[in-house]
Amino acid sequence: MNIVGQEKRTFGEILNTWVQTIALVLAGIWTLYEFVYKDIYLPSKAPSHIDLKLKLSAIDASKSVTPSIKKRAIRADIALLNTGSHKVFMLPSMFIIWGVTVSKRPTHSVNVRDTALKQVNTKLDSYSSAFFSEQDREVVAAGPIFSEWEFAPKEKADMNVMFYIPEGKYDYLYGKILFFGVKEKDVINVVFKAYSDNDVGVELYKINSDDSEVLLDQENKKEDENFLNSKGYVGFPERSVLVL
Repeated sequence: MNIVGQEKRTFGEILNTWVQTIALVLAGIWTLYEFVYKDIYLPSKAPSHIDLKLKLSAIDASKSVTPSIKKRAIRADIALLNTGSHKVFMLPSMFIIWGVTVSKRPTHSVNVRDTALKQVNTKLDSYSSAFFSEQDREVVAAGPIFSEWEFAPKEKADMNVMFYIPEGKYDYLYGKILFFGVKEKDVINVVFKAYSDNDVGVELYKINSDDSEVLLDQENKKEDENFLNSKGYVGFPERSVLVL
């Protein structure tokens, strides 16, 4: 029995309604995938990627206002590019440059092959040379880089530092950048420490919700690594050498 004023829908009309409903649902799922999962969720889980460059160059200082002082002008060029898919917040980072002198070894005083094999097998971060060895090094320039910056994807920045060294004092300059960043603010802190041989090292601290800090150490290595990875932590050194 038909109710007065209500027309009976045909099968084609009912099918058309279902097709439109399914199309709307699929469009919603596609929109969710494109704008939430693909553009927000996946980038948030991706690791941080930073391209960092350090270049040391000797500059002509012949027109210096103090030509009587024998010196070399050096420029350190530092460039950074965020090649990742999400923003990176800079943690405390620095550059440090050493002046290095070398001395000649007595002939055949070192078996380079055997020494190198020992260094490789014991995972020592050093190398061997048959005729010369590093005699001394001292810091000639150092300082922070890109303090409290934040880098959007594909954003780049550069800076340069000029300094002088005494003429003829060093055989070469060795520079290093210690870079650290995360994709979330106020979750990790970096503290630099003075090491032996005029070197520097770092300690990483987890920042709790009450702003207290806990040192990330080797006792909970796996747990600490998972925490760092979840925060998009990136940290590595970049090196450069200039022979004088």
